[in-house]
Amino acid sequence: MKHFLLAVLSAFVLFACDKDENEVYKVNIDLQCTENLPSNAKVVITNQTSSHVTTATVTDGAFSAMLEPGIYSFQASAKGVVDNQMMVFNGLVSDVSVSGSTTITIPVSLAAPGNIVLREIYYTGCVGGNGKNYLNDQYFALYNNSTDTAYLDNICIAFVSPTTAVSNGPWSDFDKYDYCAAFRFVWSFPGNGGEHPLLPGKEVIVSANSIDHIALGNTESVNLAIENSWAAYQENAGLTKQTPPANGIPCMDLVWKSGTMTMFSSSFKDPAVVIYRPDIPMAQYATDYTTTNPASSSDKFEYLKIPHKWIIDGVEVFNTANSFKRIPASVDASYILNELGMASRSSVCRKVDEKASAEAGFTIYQDTNNSAEDFEILKTPSLIK
Repeated sequence: MKHFLLAVLSAFVLFACDKDENEVYKVNIDLQCTENLPSNAKVVITNQTSSHVTTATVTDGAFSAMLEPGIYSFQASAKGVVDNQMMVFNGLVSDVSVSGSTTITIPVSLAAPGNIVLREIYYTGCVGGNGKNYLNDQYFALYNNSTDTAYLDNICIAFVSPTTAVSNGPWSDFDKYDYCAAFRFVWSFPGNGGEHPLLPGKEVIVSANSIDHIALGNTESVNLAIENSWAAYQENAGLTKQTPPANGIPCMDLVWKSGTMTMFSSSFKDPAVVIYRPDIPMAQYATDYTTTNPASSSDKFEYLKIPHKWIIDGVEVFNTANSFKRIPASVDASYILNELGMASRSSVCRKVDEKASAEAGFTIYQDTNNSAEDFEILKTPSLIK
């Protein structure tokens, strides 16, 4: 009799476990926006633990999904015309616990795609000629993604703090803070507004070490001593781990530096990068917009504010889906996931918009302010032919 009761109890426990594991809940999704959402709106749902991705379905104009218990992010996106201008619609909520049927509200914001975009970020480094990790060859490609001449003058580039996405940053409460914070350096293109044109379909390369890295014996690396390069370098700035640029390559202006870092670099796994143009004089910006870490009195470093409204383009990279945003959804609604890691030689690069390219007569890259949609992983950076 005891064995029979134990068998029945075991069967009941197994049945209960199976039921719990297979249980799903209906989650309704409410998109809140000041404008009518285009019909191409969609909601992508990511399980932050398993990285499993699903897309919400639309029934009678409402989004919903059947989800297992877990922690999720919900990302909404669309593209449409508002007041005769093409706009992108984006919204994101993360770290949402689903343990029963519920309704998720996603605030959706609008932004106009910028003329200049971050086309590619090569940040992981490679294996050097000595068999060790070679991490001095990071670069950023800035591309004129429009049919009009754009100007680089006074455009700044910076890594957003914190440099890794493994924990929630002090400025990640986007309802409380209307700015990101630059990590250690801010560089800008010089000029008075009309000195450095960038023609449609052309790009410039920004790097800390604008040299031929292959010539140093690093056969897996890249030649950055090329005609359209700019160096994030300044003499007498304590950048002892950087190499002066090759002859003929111009240097950017060092707008601001905090601490004693000897090289302009950031995470080799999950950087967040922005380009932006201050609407005040650069000297005033560098002095009047400094701040400190609001979450840690022991952090003695200074940071420089990057108001969200100034940002032209931004890209956030995660090494794992269970990470934390540093850039608001109005700039980058999601992130591009690259799990390959340090010294993998990989980069993140925009996808080509084939339809727009055919209409323009030159390459146009996808730009919906959503890195998950716009970017792909390259196993070798695009400058390696």
